This record gives sequence, C-alpha cells and structure tokens, in this order.
Amino acid sequence: MVKRSCEEALAQVYLYLDGEVTWYRRSLVRRHLKKCPPCDDKFAFEDRFKAVIRARAQEDPPPEIMDRLRTYIRAVGMEDPPIG
Repeated sequence: MVKRSCEEALAQVYLYLDGEVTWYRRSLVRRHLKKCPPCDDKFAFEDRFKAVIRARAQEDPPPEIMDRLRTYIRAVGMEDPPIG
C-alpha cells in the first residue's frame, strides 16, 4: 500500500521535474524524496526518461502548446497538492 505522502509526491513528478512548482512545494518534495527511497527511485526514473525523450526529440513543441498544457494541468487540479 502506498502512503498518502507518496501518492501526493508522485502526482507532482512532472511538475517538479519541469520546475513548475513553487519553491516551498519543491522543498517539501525534496524532503520527502530524501526520506523515501522508492519515491526517489521513481523520480530518478522519470527524470532519465524525460532526458531520453528530449535527446531524441527533433524539435521543441511550440510555446502555445506548452501554455495550453500547463493551463490544462492546473485546471484538473494537479497543481500543488499537499505533501505530508
């Protein structure tokens, strides 16, 4: 069974890796990752995965697409859930 704090941290994995969270939320996630090796492993995997995708991508998506994606993520409530 996954702890609530792990669920909350993992829900923010891409926002965290993309630098899309507040400095306070980032510090909470970092603290959780230091205490939780399984979550740290998952974040590291996602970070490596993103690096591979970036390396193989031909070009960056247009800024308009990224803005729409950020707006959608915030609209569905994935922005800054509490972390315990």
